[in-house]
Amino acid sequence: MEPKIESLHKQKLCLNCGKQLKKGQYKFCCCSCSVTYNNKNRKHSATTKEKIRNSVLKYQKAHPERYKKSIKIEQLNHDRRKICPTCGKEFIAKKLSTIYCSPKCVHNSLEYREKIRQKQLARVKQGIHSG
Repeated sequence: MEPKIESLHKQKLCLNCGKQLKKGQYKFCCCSCSVTYNNKNRKHSATTKEKIRNSVLKYQKAHPERYKKSIKIEQLNHDRRKICPTCGKEFIAKKLSTIYCSPKCVHNSLEYREKIRQKQLARVKQGIHSG
């Protein structure tokens, strides 16, 4: 009886990632692993390569806006150079919408303080905040 018990405890593993297979899974744990495993050593014929190449070129011609020549990082940084209105320091913004150089400057800004003040006044009027 012991050989049967051992065979029950024998774990089946996914051929691609090595995860333990669940009931009803025989070689792979998911479709993604199956595709990856089967495409690893796939060889394309010359005609297939040519078809793929032509297809990609056709797509690139149909969508030229997606394949513009890359812009130099210096040009991007030049567009994003800003001066912080709170401290006056020049900085390169991560987003075009960034105004302040740091969270500290945001909290020290007059606009931010005024916004908080208006919220508190509204809460006082509603009776939520004691003032």
